[in-house]
Amino acid sequence: MGRGHSQLAIALLVVPIQLCLMLLISGSSSNIMRYIVVLLPASMFELLPYVYMHLAVYAGGIILLSVVAPTAGSDDTARKPKTGTGNTVPLALFAVAVVLAAANAYLRGWAGADLPRYCFSAGLFLGAVWLFGARPESSKEVRRLLDLMMISYAVIGIALPLVAYSITADMLSEIILSPHGAVNRNVVGAHASTAASYLLVRAVLERRWGARVLRVLLLCVPLVVLVFTGSRGAWLGFGASFLYLVFVVRSVWLFWLSLTFGSVLITGDIVRALVMTRVQATGAVDPSLLGRLLLWRFGLVVGLNNWLTGVGFLNFRHVKHSYGFPWPRAVGLPYNTHNLYLEFFTSLGIVGLVAFVWLLMLGIVAAHKSRYGLSGRLRPESIGIAAMLIGVAVHGMLDAVIWQHGMLMLLGVLLGLAGALRRLNGRV
Repeated sequence: MGRGHSQLAIALLVVPIQLCLMLLISGSSSNIMRYIVVLLPASMFELLPYVYMHLAVYAGGIILLSVVAPTAGSDDTARKPKTGTGNTVPLALFAVAVVLAAANAYLRGWAGADLPRYCFSAGLFLGAVWLFGARPESSKEVRRLLDLMMISYAVIGIALPLVAYSITADMLSEIILSPHGAVNRNVVGAHASTAASYLLVRAVLERRWGARVLRVLLLCVPLVVLVFTGSRGAWLGFGASFLYLVFVVRSVWLFWLSLTFGSVLITGDIVRALVMTRVQATGAVDPSLLGRLLLWRFGLVVGLNNWLTGVGFLNFRHVKHSYGFPWPRAVGLPYNTHNLYLEFFTSLGIVGLVAFVWLLMLGIVAAHKSRYGLSGRLRPESIGIAAMLIGVAVHGMLDAVIWQHGMLMLLGVLLGLAGALRRLNGRV
């Protein structure tokens, strides 16, 4: 540090500690999965450096998970078949689509400087889906992983006033400046709505009143963060998750309780002001709406012209100007298609789109079908995963937040855990 090599000094201090941590968790696949799910929520506000998250958390955790034998579970042993998770074919198609799209981008000179990094992220996503589907040995283990993740989300959400130390323009602006970068509010909203969906399921299905109160308190944190972001797409996803919960539980009191709570919440001065600001901003002259329509149009053009191979994973933002996108490159470069399905179509072609939708539908159906356990009671982990995936699917109609590494890995973990429930219930 005295010689001015601060990054090298930090590495010399951190690397030994990280190696000790890896050595400590390497004896158990359960501990490795816990390590990933506890640190993953830090990506909501970019609390940890990007390189650390990619190499030490995602890549390091997945590599360890792939070589460590799974830990024996404590339940579901009577119904635990020696089979896979049922998503081998779509995973293989997805991997092939990533390779073909990257080759097409490089052959045509379209490849952006960050295409290798995005392809690496796609590989980590595939690894998360496969290993989080193959390693858990019981439904209790799946539940513990989700509970740890939600506690981590709640802790990080409480730290919002400290970590979001600068916000551009005003409270409802697009960008939150955090310790290790700028975070888009739609990304923060996507994380918050996903966590809120699961915590809502746990609060509703919890039978012990003390535990239910704790779940409600934890639920308040991501809901506050969600209100803070003002992300309409995230609220739409959370609303879809809530409707799914009402449909599954079939509880009249839940419907009326939520209606009453929503009415009280909206009539509050601060919340009403925030909601009305976002509602009034939505219209024919809303820049976000007009911008989305323009991006959707060019996403469709680029996708149809490269329907077989795609233009490279998350590489649309570099390609759209080659098709006459009207904004100056310096202004328009950061923008993707703002639609999850259109993004996969332009990125990976029809094969990649089919593979992704296949994986998503498999995850939702697998979690939904696993909602009843051996006791006949509704399983909160199954309903929670289905609700979270439904929320992501609906939010994806307005945004493609998978460009953020945390959301892409969160989606991979959820799809993997849905596959684990499918495997544990013998529905492969």
